[in-house]
Amino acid sequence: MGKQLIEEYIDRIEFSIPDHGEELQKASLVVEETRFVIDKGKINKNNREYYYRRVVKTLEYIGKLSDSIFNIEDELEVMYIFKYKNFPELGRKIFSDHYSSLHKPYNVLKKKCWKMLDEIEGLINC
Repeated sequence: MGKQLIEEYIDRIEFSIPDHGEELQKASLVVEETRFVIDKGKINKNNREYYYRRVVKTLEYIGKLSDSIFNIEDELEVMYIFKYKNFPELGRKIFSDHYSSLHKPYNVLKKKCWKMLDEIEGLINC
């Protein structure tokens, strides 16, 4: 049985979480604009602190948005373990996969921010 076919049989628990699509899109625009400035070599001693702070604020913003996912972790895990009580390891695995997929849009942007902070910090220390 292929992985895709197995996934069709797995019943994911629906959980109400805020839709941060618009907010993540705004954060993504800041990330893209800052990435453009870094890639074009337009960071200099006059503006590097501004861009560093801009990325930090964006990272904090994304982190606050992702709090809604962190807040449901324990409850969601218990629900999966209970739902798959005859197969607790499967319940934990499905929970882990589902929880990771919920975090993915936030994590992608956070990783980009951390990478840019490292790059800007390298420019500041030059």
